[in-house]
Amino acid sequence: MSAVPARIIVIALVLGVFAIAVPVARAQTQTPAPSVIVERNQYDMKKIVAPANLSEAELEGRRLLVQRCAYCHDQSSPAAAPFLDVERVKRVGEASFRDKILKGSRRMPGWQYALSLAQIDQIMAYVKTVSPSERPLLSPAR
Repeated sequence: MSAVPARIIVIALVLGVFAIAVPVARAQTQTPAPSVIVERNQYDMKKIVAPANLSEAELEGRRLLVQRCAYCHDQSSPAAAPFLDVERVKRVGEASFRDKILKGSRRMPGWQYALSLAQIDQIMAYVKTVSPSERPLLSPAR
């Protein structure tokens, strides 16, 4: 047997032991528990799952709002963004509301390149059907 294959075998064995020892050593180290506090919200599920009496445009607006806007405009985080309803549209005006959707602000992305004008009209149509009493959040569960 020549010396070259023996060296290769020794190197392979050393690398094999190293490949097993490193993951085992990493698995044995303790990682600190995350310090994230999860808040749960209790929703009135009967309101949420009730069939909607909406037109096709309003239903599509609702779908778009849930898909694109609900992350910030959901009632579990009222400090992040305001609740979107007919009163909000009246308060800021339709043109201003539409412009905010298109161009955004420091805290909100603009949707002019992601949503068509027809989609923005659908979102506006849906928001005009939402009354302030339709907020799904009852109270934070703790």
